[in-house]
Amino acid sequence: MFKRLKLLLRKRSSGVDPSLRESGAPTNKYYQNLHDKSKAYNQNNWLLGMPEFEMHCEQKRVGEIGCGNGMFSKHISQTASDVFAFDWAKNKQMDVLPPNVSFVGGNILEADLSNFSLDIIVSGDVLEHFTKKDLTILIPKLVQSAEKNFHVIACFDDGHSHLTVESADWWLNEFQRHGEGYHLEKCDRPNVAIVTNLESVFVN
Repeated sequence: MFKRLKLLLRKRSSGVDPSLRESGAPTNKYYQNLHDKSKAYNQNNWLLGMPEFEMHCEQKRVGEIGCGNGMFSKHISQTASDVFAFDWAKNKQMDVLPPNVSFVGGNILEADLSNFSLDIIVSGDVLEHFTKKDLTILIPKLVQSAEKNFHVIACFDDGHSHLTVESADWWLNEFQRHGEGYHLEKCDRPNVAIVTNLESVFVN
């Protein structure tokens, strides 16, 4: 799975202004353009293909941060009770949704997640797109807004929009500062961290 992701990331990196990284301020227009034109943004979702993790979403109210093309939100809606798909750019694939999936547009830093009564918050290839300053707001919000969290995070420089490039241990420490039970799950690809407080997700 992750070999394909590496190829997709390479394609996604081409032709993008590196100054976005220095400014630390990609806009929703920037991401909307990727959703409209990037093949990778329309085909890839890092949360798919992990049935051991998906079991923890059954009959739960799930919030996907940075839902992108919505492939995971739609998929998990088959077993979750309700799914809330958050993003500040809307992929055209989110125009038609299952009845228990709701797209929530806007800046996640400003959203009141407590209004959604979420059981679990998840993300894939999302948190590294925030600045460290924004993460001081976002990570505590995620921890406080749901009993369980599961996040797949890139720990490498993609050449343009990964604004926080840190080790798996750094990410783990950030979550542990705000909640109990957080640990790193085994990942089959270097430089990708899975941080969660779910118990017994994968069999090592």
